[in-house]
Amino acid sequence: MISLGAYHACVLPSEREASCWGVNTDGQVGSGRFGNPEFPGVIVGGLLFEQISLGFGHSCGLTEDGDAYCWGSNGGGILGTGMPGASAEPLLVTGNIRWLIVSGGGTHTCGVSDAMAAYCWGSNQTGQLGLRGLAPDCGGTCAATPQLVEAAFAVSTVTTGATHTCALTTDSVGYCWGSNADGQLGNGTLVSSPLPVLVQGGLRFKALDAGGNHTCGLLDDGTAFCWGRDDDGQLGAGLETQECAVTGAKCSTSPLAVETTRTFAAISAGGKHTCALTPDGTAHCWGNNRRGQLGNGEVFNVPVPQQVLGSNRLQSISAGEGHTCGVSADADVFCWGDNFRGQLGNGSGGFRFVEPQFILSLREQG
Repeated sequence: MISLGAYHACVLPSEREASCWGVNTDGQVGSGRFGNPEFPGVIVGGLLFEQISLGFGHSCGLTEDGDAYCWGSNGGGILGTGMPGASAEPLLVTGNIRWLIVSGGGTHTCGVSDAMAAYCWGSNQTGQLGLRGLAPDCGGTCAATPQLVEAAFAVSTVTTGATHTCALTTDSVGYCWGSNADGQLGNGTLVSSPLPVLVQGGLRFKALDAGGNHTCGLLDDGTAFCWGRDDDGQLGAGLETQECAVTGAKCSTSPLAVETTRTFAAISAGGKHTCALTPDGTAHCWGNNRRGQLGNGEVFNVPVPQQVLGSNRLQSISAGEGHTCGVSADADVFCWGDNFRGQLGNGSGGFRFVEPQFILSLREQG
């Protein structure tokens, strides 16, 4: 699997020894040192991860034993250690909780325990931690340790955006909480909520992914829906969205079907773009394309899905702030889009790449 933060990336091969690259000002690539690496490098500490998830400037991983580790920026206690300061190597998340899922967001982190309960930590300035009252730290605006989300349902998975969070119940129903200035909670309003609110439409999702200020989900039949901010076409709904009163940007406060006849097996919501994979591994992207992150050879925004160039069939894909990466069925990593900060990991330092670039082969790591 592969996961992207705003300006860094990590890939997890079958051997489970993750490699990361990109911006490392706060130690988010886990190399044990600060400063941007030129090429991908293995995370220090010898930990083997089952899952990995990147936030804006931090990273988290989940071991086979259900322990969660985080590293990188620690603003607002986002690493969940209860201690201040950034870390260039993985630190154990406190709480003695056995985790099933961990998700790194823009300013916060969330996870699902083996009791099917959601926990969040980090900044709570927009209610993204899911707490009824004040958070325990930072004068009530953050939590440096995991806090139980006030949810009256069992949670199967959780996903974190820039300042909002969404979860699926064990019955595949979507709930979201936190900032709703662009309708990213999907409950038909523009009112932010510190507690989970039901996503409108009566839809049952097999997957949800929270992006910058938008959210996307897949139904069991592969139909894609998105909601929230749509100023660059990241919802994939063509010209259906209207102006939002709070931010003045185009948005939808309830799920809209992505304008395509294709069905998808996976979806990833980035900063202002979205990418998805068809069942045969063909990649499609839509939304902001100023850095070439759609991989279609151009730099113009596209409000509907467009196929990524190349013949690669991908088994996973992840959309970052202005770049995208995927892992092929042959275990090759490809990235495209913004590379101003070296986030593609190809050592070139080029400004941007508008079509997929080969980065490394995970077969060589076996």
